[in-house]
Amino acid sequence: MEISERSLQEQICEIGQRAVRYGLVKAISGNISARLPGADRFWITATGTALDALTPDDLVCVDLNGHVCGGSHPPSSEHQLHLAIYQRRPEINAVVHLHPPLATVVGTALGEVRPMTFEGNYFLGDVAVVPPILPGTQEVAQAAAEASDGSRVLVLQHHGSVCLGEDLEEALYRSIELEETCRLIVIARAIGAEVYLPGWAVERMRGHRYREGT
Repeated sequence: MEISERSLQEQICEIGQRAVRYGLVKAISGNISARLPGADRFWITATGTALDALTPDDLVCVDLNGHVCGGSHPPSSEHQLHLAIYQRRPEINAVVHLHPPLATVVGTALGEVRPMTFEGNYFLGDVAVVPPILPGTQEVAQAAAEASDGSRVLVLQHHGSVCLGEDLEEALYRSIELEETCRLIVIARAIGAEVYLPGWAVERMRGHRYREGT
């Protein structure tokens, strides 16, 4: 069913509230964007907005040339990251950038995030880890966009996560599963174990993941 831009704005606000409830972001950090399928513009949270208190008035419209075309506030300082992904991945309609604590720690400390469960592999696939780059820069935007060629789930070291989807629900589901996977990794290491999904299982599940297609 087709939705209106107003409905899309309301969905962004709802996803922001849910992300905070799930403990994936605190205070005024993180940013969320979405566009209607095939649209040449996207709506993104404004700079300095709290995701658990979003209203449609807190959103800014940016076109695929990077020009602000709607809203009354400056866009998030990470709007270049969202823009670069939309430019590179035309099938992506939602980008959720959060600061989940465990995913940030695991991706930064270990340099990788490997699923431990069948469910994690199903929803996440291959997780890309992007080296430390100053937030809000064209450099981090370009690095994230390039990393998205092979994954819809990214961890930015010392920064947070970026999850992509064909819609907002998919991007949020990936964010939740990423944090749960990293929680299991932390628990396993706390008891002195290093347990990942066996290689044969990863290979057999290729082509049978949630919305496969990276």
